[in-house]
Amino acid sequence: MTRSYNGFTAKQIEQWSCKQYSVLAKHPERRVNVCVACGLDSKVEQHLEDYTKPLDGIIGLCIRCHIVTHGRFHHPDVWNEYLTKVREGWLFPALDHQSTVRAEMFTSRRGFDAAIPGAPRGRTVLDEIGEGRWLEVGRGTGS
Repeated sequence: MTRSYNGFTAKQIEQWSCKQYSVLAKHPERRVNVCVACGLDSKVEQHLEDYTKPLDGIIGLCIRCHIVTHGRFHHPDVWNEYLTKVREGWLFPALDHQSTVRAEMFTSRRGFDAAIPGAPRGRTVLDEIGEGRWLEVGRGTGS
């Protein structure tokens, strides 16, 4: 079920997502296959913050980063803790399904127990998303 997000209605999201999937089917080289937030190269989904730019704003997010990003408005405590863990370099295992992430991160909060330490990353695209710089997402995180 699609919900509203970032000021876009569910209907707008569905319309733009159909366009995005159509273009990605014809141009698979445009897909992002590594999570630009945590570096995971498995189970990467294509994420948009601005649905009026279905190709220019594509960023790859693993299922966990994707679901936590979409849940940041309703679960700011999980968002803030997750953002801190990603910056600190914690590594999370790949998950196969969005409902698993929702259960682990938002309901039981056990998702944080699965992390193992890694090299610190500092700021990531998640910081830019959290700061509302979503028109710049997909153009790099160096600004």
